[in-house]
Amino acid sequence: MRIQLKSTIMKYNSIIITAFFGLTFFVSSCSKCYECTREIEIQSGGQTIAVEEDIDEFCTTDDSEVDSRREVGEDCVPV
Repeated sequence: MRIQLKSTIMKYNSIIITAFFGLTFFVSSCSKCYECTREIEIQSGGQTIAVEEDIDEFCTTDDSEVDSRREVGEDCVPV
């Protein structure tokens, strides 16, 4: 009886551990969404006549895409 109980407990523990790591992997591979803002200058005759704000929302699993947007001056925040 005692051996059967240990076997059952170990079986449930292995199922719980497998589920935990599976869920952790699943959640870590989800995409993250960002909102990036940049200023666009509107020019006429060589002079800036207005400055507008452009907001772009996107989702990605690749952090390098966010880094490249930040390198060109966009302000990106997670949403």
